[in-house]
Amino acid sequence: MRAIRATILVALTGLAVMASAQPASAALAENEDYGTVAFKTCMPDYQTGVQGQYGAWGTFISGCTVQIQCTGSAPCRVSNRSMLVTESWGGGRVTMNARIRYINSAGAVTGWRDKSCEGTNWCRVDDETYIQPGQSASVECNGVRANGANRGRSRCGIIITRSACTGADTPVTQQTATAAARAIVCLANMERSRYGIAALVPHWLLDDAATGHAKAAVANPWWSPTADSHTNPFTGSTSAGRIAAARYCLGPKTLTTAENTYTAGPNPTPRQAVNWWMTHLGPDGTINTNGHRKNILNPALSDLGVGVVNGSADVNRYAQSGTFVQDFGHCINY
Repeated sequence: MRAIRATILVALTGLAVMASAQPASAALAENEDYGTVAFKTCMPDYQTGVQGQYGAWGTFISGCTVQIQCTGSAPCRVSNRSMLVTESWGGGRVTMNARIRYINSAGAVTGWRDKSCEGTNWCRVDDETYIQPGQSASVECNGVRANGANRGRSRCGIIITRSACTGADTPVTQQTATAAARAIVCLANMERSRYGIAALVPHWLLDDAATGHAKAAVANPWWSPTADSHTNPFTGSTSAGRIAAARYCLGPKTLTTAENTYTAGPNPTPRQAVNWWMTHLGPDGTINTNGHRKNILNPALSDLGVGVVNGSADVNRYAQSGTFVQDFGHCINY
């Protein structure tokens, strides 16, 4: 078997910013166990809100917090679905923030991330992450509504399911490109979860950039141990250029990007690609200079696109090969 492993193109590091938690009110909790699925929710009564609390633009609706643990021996997928809704449909603006916190087996918070929504009368936040057995995750959600008599209620919901990353060990020649890409995302997020790093969020524009690069490399192979797999010698395209051409992160912005590539045969699997990205030795012969691993574990990167194409990007065109591209991004528009 031959594998061409490409080096990192762009990897900008960032600092994880921590913030103190906002207090949450007591709330009714409902727990249901469906075997491999557990669900928790909390839903305080409708509130008038507090004007200007925590610097809110309108009246602050104090929400609630729910927490759930990954039990057993398999990693878990955690999904957050939280909602802010007004008591009557008065046409008022609402916003909500839902914060997932990562909690280790000793009960200490190791990290967090926020997702927000905005709407008229109601809005909903959906998020997803991964945690290891023994770890927990919590979701806190609070909202803001327009000034007026219309009251609001903030509902926090969290679902946990076992995750074995379906398709991780199936050769890419025996599954769809979409299924293989989904397994790559799952495996990468499992690696991040081991270190308490927020999960990467799939992004369809990055999918387009990654898939286009993989297809171009298979159509006109140039990858070799000495070639730069990130710069297409036939078109001159680079990962940054392809991501920009896909229209990811338009407008005034702070943008961070990175790319991982891999091709191998015969019959490579998604797990084989991610394992190599995570474990190969870097230029100095140690894991410390493995740029692919740094990309996957970089907390400054939040979005991920994956392209998986049957065929070889190796100049030797090995049979029954697969070609994998990960395009990472983090975009702040302001």
